[in-house]
Amino acid sequence: MQILVVVIGAVLLSGCTQPGTITPPSPTVKPNPIANSITGHVYLDEHAVGGAYVEAVSVDGTDRRNTTTGDDGAYTLNINPGARYNLTATWQGLRHTVWPVSVGSKYNVYNIPLTATPKSFIAGTGYSMGGPEGYNNSRPLIGFELYATPADENGKLTATIGEDWSYSLEVEPGVMYHMERYAPSVNFNYRNSDDVLSGVIVGPNETAIIDYVVLLP
Repeated sequence: MQILVVVIGAVLLSGCTQPGTITPPSPTVKPNPIANSITGHVYLDEHAVGGAYVEAVSVDGTDRRNTTTGDDGAYTLNINPGARYNLTATWQGLRHTVWPVSVGSKYNVYNIPLTATPKSFIAGTGYSMGGPEGYNNSRPLIGFELYATPADENGKLTATIGEDWSYSLEVEPGVMYHMERYAPSVNFNYRNSDDVLSGVIVGPNETAIIDYVVLLP
């Protein structure tokens, strides 16, 4: 049986560049049941951050939504369906931007960790569509890897897909990367239907979300 994997979710330009410090978002496999909303938690060194300011700004700048996390670090924001947003958490001078964010994806859950060390990431989570009932994220993609190679081809980065189908790659800000894959026995394509997704640029202290979908016959 052939499996088609399509990576979705990232624009090919840098998102909203913000000063601050970040770690990659912790992917989730739990769906968000609230229509037209995004939810998640803000963390600092894996501890919940209450009172963090969370703002979603549409990429065209015409819509802004904001809220403050509760004592458990949780937030919920209602946003316009079909629009894409830059999502930023701010707390005591720390800031982390995740992009692109939208409703209508599989989960609509975006966790935002903070750290004292400035970093930039490409990260994401996969899920399956179609196929026999019961084939989902609980079934590991054995031997499946994603690569990010700088445009000058100096220093390829490798991420092995986790058991929850998530991955994270720490990248250099402002550098253009080409996304590749190693997927034995899998018919794999990025969203542009090629084996390489080119032109991914992540700004300082940002995480670009590039999720992927496993399409089953």
